[in-house]
Amino acid sequence: MNIILQFIQFIKVKLGNTPMCQVIKTINNKWGGVSKFNTLELFGFDGSFHSRDYFNQVNTLDVWEIDENCKTRLEKNLPGANILIVDTFKQIKVCDKVYDMVICDNPMSTYGDGYCEHFSIFPDVFNIMKTDSILILNICPRINEKVKIKYPYIFNDLHLNARTSFYKSNHPEYINIDKMKLCP
Repeated sequence: MNIILQFIQFIKVKLGNTPMCQVIKTINNKWGGVSKFNTLELFGFDGSFHSRDYFNQVNTLDVWEIDENCKTRLEKNLPGANILIVDTFKQIKVCDKVYDMVICDNPMSTYGDGYCEHFSIFPDVFNIMKTDSILILNICPRINEKVKIKYPYIFNDLHLNARTSFYKSNHPEYINIDKMKLCP
C-alpha cells in the first residue's frame, strides 16, 4: 500500500498548483494515473477545496460529510459524485465498498465527539481499501507562531495530548515525517 502524506499548506504553490494537484500529478507519473480509481473523500465539507482538483480525473468519487447543510454545495461543486451525509467514523465501520484511493482531509485539531486529526480512522480505513491502494492524509508536522495566532485551537492542550498518544512522542508540537510514517 502506498501512503502519500500531503502536508498542510496555507498558500498555493507557484503556478497555481495546489498540494493536491501535485499529489495527483505524482500518482499519475509514478502509478499510471487515477482515471480508473474508485475514490473516497472522508470529510467532504462543501467540495470547494482540494476535491475540485481531482474529482473529474477519477473513475468514481464517493464523498462522506456529516453536515447536511453542505449537501447542496457538494452537489454543485462535485457534479456526479456520490454524496452521503453520514458520520465518517460510523460509516467507515459499516462500509462494504473498497477503494483505490482514500482521501482524508480532516479538521486539523480536535472536533466532534473527541476526535482528533485523522487518528480515529485507523485501523478501520484499511478495511475499505484495496490491497494496492493509496491513502492521502493531511498532516501537520508543526506550525509556526503566525498559524498559532490565526488558529488558536490548533495545538491546544487537548490536541497535543492526542498527538502524544497517537505518535507516541514526547514532542507532539513537532512530529518528524519519518516518525509519522511509522504510525499507527
